[in-house]
Amino acid sequence: MKEKKLYSLAEVSKKLKIKNDLLRKWAKIFEVGRKIKKKIYFNEKEMEKIKVIKDLFKEGYSKKAIQTNLSKKIREKKSERKRKLSLKFLNTLYKELLEIKDILEK
Repeated sequence: MKEKKLYSLAEVSKKLKIKNDLLRKWAKIFEVGRKIKKKIYFNEKEMEKIKVIKDLFKEGYSKKAIQTNLSKKIREKKSERKRKLSLKFLNTLYKELLEIKDILEK
């Protein structure tokens, strides 16, 4: 079985550009992260949750609204990201097809 890598609070705060104290507060409020010997660690899935929480706060959602609808919001954000990725893929594919068409016409 593959072990999941745990990231320390400092690593996550650098990666996501969030202050340590704010990240610690969110971990407590939204029950994200694991405490091991008085230190907080996060896995990949929890880091995704924190990204969504950060985005929702930027959009102006309240703490209570995020708490009640967190799982729903995470699913929405994931599907939104997938849509953006598929659109990027289709755009690049279209550009490449146009280039191939130009080459074939010459």
